[in-house]
Amino acid sequence: MNKKEIEEKGNIKESKIWSKYFSSIHAVCPWSQMYWEKQQLDIVEWTGEVFDLNDDCVARVYKFPLSTPIKELEDKLLELQEARPLDAWLYSYPNIDQPPVGIPVPSLIQQNKAFLEDIRQSMREKKLNKEDKGMTMLRKIYQDRIKK
Repeated sequence: MNKKEIEEKGNIKESKIWSKYFSSIHAVCPWSQMYWEKQQLDIVEWTGEVFDLNDDCVARVYKFPLSTPIKELEDKLLELQEARPLDAWLYSYPNIDQPPVGIPVPSLIQQNKAFLEDIRQSMREKKLNKEDKGMTMLRKIYQDRIKK
């Protein structure tokens, strides 16, 4: 579910938690907050089913139970990297020592590998230092991608 769908289900608190999280990771993922606000980033419970990404959903967070060990996430990550080579996979685990920064629950994060590399390469080439320049570049990359 994207931000709007979470809020429409009455889960305002959960929406705020994820908004805070995406804002907190801006330094390492400057585009996550933008896509969250644009309803193009989904948060779903892990069921074992992996969904394809598309122009309406550029990344997906699969939530695991709080009791999930890191090793389980690492193993699943390796499995998915092999099974779905067009996707980039990351795992994230709540940071108990620094709650404002950590992800709310153990999670696997799925992104389109080519799109992610395009963004990273553009940022490296342009050596973007300011957020507004970065966001302008990301919007251009995204618009170019939609036109293809």
